[in-house]
Amino acid sequence: MAQADLHIHTHFSDSSLSPEEIVEYAKGIGLKIIGITDHDSVEGIDEVLKYAKPYDIEVIPGVELSAEREKGELHILGYFIDWKNKWFNDELKIFRQTREKRAHLIISKLKELNVNIDYEQVIQVAKKNVGNEAISRLHIATVLHQRKMVDSIKDAFEKYLNYGAKAYVPKFSLTPKQAIEMILKTGGIPVLAHPYFSKCNENLILELVKCGLKGIEVFHPQQNIKGQQFCQKMAQKYNLVMTGGSDCHGLFKESISIGMVTVDENVVKCMKGMVGRR
Repeated sequence: MAQADLHIHTHFSDSSLSPEEIVEYAKGIGLKIIGITDHDSVEGIDEVLKYAKPYDIEVIPGVELSAEREKGELHILGYFIDWKNKWFNDELKIFRQTREKRAHLIISKLKELNVNIDYEQVIQVAKKNVGNEAISRLHIATVLHQRKMVDSIKDAFEKYLNYGAKAYVPKFSLTPKQAIEMILKTGGIPVLAHPYFSKCNENLILELVKCGLKGIEVFHPQQNIKGQQFCQKMAQKYNLVMTGGSDCHGLFKESISIGMVTVDENVVKCMKGMVGRR
């Protein structure tokens, strides 16, 4: 049975990998289905489709939206979205512009802490010269690590960039409900990404289900067995599709993890049924 990695990022958001490199890697490991889920961007989808076609690799068009809640940030994945929808693309452009402003504010906070990096260094890491406009905290963390100001990218987040840390700056104030509604409006399937990071409990998941949540990312490299079992229980209780993927960011997270976590093609078939596609 064909396997699917439904959570992969390109260099159009915060990965070191180009669409062509992602497809070549997937081909090399025999992966037949990939989900492209860049942060606040759909710019990489057409390129991935182009490179995947000769290899008969199926590409699931997706996106990952960030939302703010009282106790921090959570991410909503959208699958089978209409990525050419003008309204949706206009909204994503606004989000990317606010990411740029946020990056400047984070860098200013870092300088107040005597941790001095320049925005130009962040841009260089983000490969903006190839069209990337989705500047993220991961790009800033990568610069901090490259300049040996932290021991690792994880260390950069824990010391400076995570919610509540010294240089944390809230992102564009999209609520979880708004993120879910945006994905639904494009005809997509909203899925809660890596519940491990969001410290999700049943009350939160029920709240998201009432907003229109259709799935939960049960399988993720950093999801422990206990968390996985909890997510499976929630999926069964609230009739949510159980997705999974590597959350690959290329070498920005030390190794290429495409295919490390997969789900079988029946999950994709289930989602196609939800959106009325074959």
